[in-house]
Amino acid sequence: MAHIVTVTITGGAYLGPSQDKKISINADNIILIEDVGVGEIGNSVITMSDKSKHYVSEMREQLEQLIN
Repeated sequence: MAHIVTVTITGGAYLGPSQDKKISINADNIILIEDVGVGEIGNSVITMSDKSKHYVSEMREQLEQLIN
């Protein structure tokens, strides 16, 4: 069974939407969570198993709690 979590894609982040947008993703497909650098848009970058990246407003620690 899929482990679905909701994250907020950061609006204006690179190729993301123009405004913040909540999406549901399968946490089992997350292969990497990274903090973004100071001054970057968003708080974390999620890399999915298909190599797509999502800039999200949740902090890495919050995401790790969601997926565990």
